Amino acid sequence: MTTRFFGPGLKKLVSAAINAGTATFKLVLLDDAYTFDPDHEFVSSVASNELADTSGYAGGFAGAGRKTATVTFDYDATNNRVRMAVADLSWTSFDDGTSTDTCGGAALIVENTNDSDSHLIAFLGLAANKACNVDVFSLDIPTLAEGGTLYLAV
Repeated sequence: MTTRFFGPGLKKLVSAAINAGTATFKLVLLDDAYTFDPDHEFVSSVASNELADTSGYAGGFAGAGRKTATVTFDYDATNNRVRMAVADLSWTSFDDGTSTDTCGGAALIVENTNDSDSHLIAFLGLAANKACNVDVFSLDIPTLAEGGTLYLAV
């Protein structure tokens, strides 16, 4: 899994414009056509690449497919890193039998009142694209014990 921070989102976290301790983080599944751009700031920049609605994924602002993500932070003194981990997530009854979508990754976001003011925090790219024609779609995301999802060296 290739993961990177969106620059504006990282800035908002470290400047406390977004309070990481109280924010509600969500994951948005993106198709394989999305190309990561570290300058993207708002969800509206990636909305056209959000997976199409299937029986288990209803995208769009406040859609049920945008699952709440458990995010934890710690400091790894051995490797001098601040680490962030996102818990694994699964979507059940994912395929409606007609899906031809392929997931290329997910965006970690903080939703506000609409996609134009909801913040992009990080991109979690998959090691290989995943077909969406499955009953249960899962993201296996590295835990803190495995090094975390993202980290900043200090």
